[in-house]
Amino acid sequence: MTTSHGNVPAQGRLEERSAVEVLCGLAGGLASGKAEFTDGRKRWVFYLKDGQVEMTQSNLRSEQLKALKTSAPAADGRELLELQLTVRVIAATELSEGDWRFEPGVQPPKSRPADLLAACWQVIQRRYAMDRIETLLKPRMTGFPDLRRGGGLRLSQLPLDNALKDMLAQLDKQRSLSEVLDFAPVDAEEARRAVLFGMLTGIIDFGDSATDTAIRVIQGGSVTDDEQDLISEMVASALSSPPGEEIPRSSQPAPTAPPRPAAENPIDDIGAFIAQELGQPAPPPPPVASAPAQAPIDEDMARLQRELGRMNAAQNEFDVLGVVWDATEDTYRKAYFALARDFHPDRWHTKGDAHGELADQIFARVSGAWEHLGEPEARQAYIDRVIHGKKTEDELAMEKVQLIFAAETAYKEAIKLFRAGRFQPAHDLFVDCVEKVPEEKVYVAYLGYTTFRLNYEKDEGASEGGIEMIKAAIDQGTKLHEGWTLLGQAYRLRSQDDMARRCFVQALRINPSSPDAYREMKRMQAEKEREEKKGGLFGGLFSRKKK
Repeated sequence: MTTSHGNVPAQGRLEERSAVEVLCGLAGGLASGKAEFTDGRKRWVFYLKDGQVEMTQSNLRSEQLKALKTSAPAADGRELLELQLTVRVIAATELSEGDWRFEPGVQPPKSRPADLLAACWQVIQRRYAMDRIETLLKPRMTGFPDLRRGGGLRLSQLPLDNALKDMLAQLDKQRSLSEVLDFAPVDAEEARRAVLFGMLTGIIDFGDSATDTAIRVIQGGSVTDDEQDLISEMVASALSSPPGEEIPRSSQPAPTAPPRPAAENPIDDIGAFIAQELGQPAPPPPPVASAPAQAPIDEDMARLQRELGRMNAAQNEFDVLGVVWDATEDTYRKAYFALARDFHPDRWHTKGDAHGELADQIFARVSGAWEHLGEPEARQAYIDRVIHGKKTEDELAMEKVQLIFAAETAYKEAIKLFRAGRFQPAHDLFVDCVEKVPEEKVYVAYLGYTTFRLNYEKDEGASEGGIEMIKAAIDQGTKLHEGWTLLGQAYRLRSQDDMARRCFVQALRINPSSPDAYREMKRMQAEKEREEKKGGLFGGLFSRKKK
C-alpha cells in the first residue's frame, strides 16, 4: 500500500523519480522526517528538519567520516560533513532502480546538520545527465513560468550564483519557458540546470499545483497496521545504530557498551565529534591532584590507564586485541572474549565514574576491533586492506568520485578558456580531464578539437589526428551533440561547408536546443545569402568580356 497525501505518494520507485528529485522536493516543501533510499543491498537515510538535513546514515564504509578524512585530509569538521552529504546524495541518485520512502515527523538520533540544497545543486550541476534534464523540462517548454512569491523556500536561499539568480528573478509569466531558455543571458546548459533546480524545489511556479514537481510534505494519511510495524522497526533500527556511523549490514549487533547520555548539542564541539568519528582517543581525564604520601595507590585505575594507553598506541585492530594478523580464528575469539570480560563497563562503573569512563573507552575499542575481525569475511577484508594494501570496492569508488569531481571542475574552467579563444590553456585542461575520466566522451571531443585547432595549417598530421579524435568520441559516445558541433566547426574552418552543415544538422537532431549548432547554422545561412546577393547584383557586370 502506498501512503499518500493528496496526489503525492510517501513512497515510490527510483525508476520514476530519482533521489535528488525527491530530496529537492522535500527541501522545497520544508519537510521534516526521514527519507530512505535503497536497492535492497545499499541503503541511505536522510533525516530532515524544515527542509534541511539534520543527519545522514548509510551502510557504505567509504562514506564514513574516517574514510573521507583519509581522502580529504585538509578538510575541517564542517567541510567533512558537507562532503559526506554530497557523496551520499550522488550515490543515492545514481541508483537506477530501487525504492524511496519518506516518513514525516521522525527525529534523528543526533543533530549533525549539513546544507541539503547545496548538495542537491552540486549533483544537478555536475552529475545529472542532460538527457534527463531535457526529459523533465520538455512538458513545460510551452508553459509560462513565474517566480513563486508566497511563503516557503525563497530564491535567495538557493545556492546559485548571481547570474543564475538574476535570470530566475526575471520570471514573470510573460514568456514561455522555451523563450526564457533561448534568450538566457548565461550558458544554455547552466540555464537549464538552474531552471530544473527551481522547478524541483518549487521556486518556479507554472500555475498548476496539481502537476507541481515539488514533493509536498506528508502531514496526514492513515497507515495499515503492517505499515506501522514496518515504520516502527525501521526507526528502532536507525536509533540503535551508532549515530552518524554506517547502518548495520546485519541484524545481529556487535557487542557494545551500555548507552551513555547524549550531549545537549553534539554539533557545538565539531572537533570532538570528528575525533570520535575517526576513532581517535578521547582526551584523557583531568590530572588528579597528588594524593597524600600515605594514600594507597589505586591499582584498578592504574590498570585501566595502562590498558587504554596500550590500545591508543595500537597501529591496527590486531594490536588492539593483542594478536598477530595470521593467528587462528580460535585465537582471535579467545583474545576478544578475555578483553570483553575483563573490561566490560558493568564491572567498573560500580567502582566510580572515573573508572567507568575509562572502561567505556576500552570496551568501545575492543568492540570496534571485533567488528572488523570477528567474522571470517570481514577479517579477510581487513587483512587485505591493512596488511596487503588492497583497496576495497568502496575505496575505489570513492577515488573515482574524486576524479570525476576534479575533472568536472577542470572542464568548466576549460570551457571558459575555450569560449574566450584561448585554445592552448583550454587544451591542457582537456588533457587533464581525459586522463582522469577517459570514458567521458565530451572531454575527448573537446580535446580533439583543440588538438586540431592548435595544429591547423602547421602540422597536417596532428590536425587530422584531432579530427579523428572527435569522430571516435562521436562513435563511442551517446548522442554527443557537442561532438557533432565541434566536428562541424572544424570542417567549416577547412572550408568544407557541405560537411559542416551536415554535422550541425545532426547536432540539432540530437539536441534541438543546442545553442552552438544553431548559431553556426544561422551564420552559414547568412553568409550564403550574402554571397548569393553579391553574385546576383554584380556577378554579370564584372564577368563580361570586353569586345
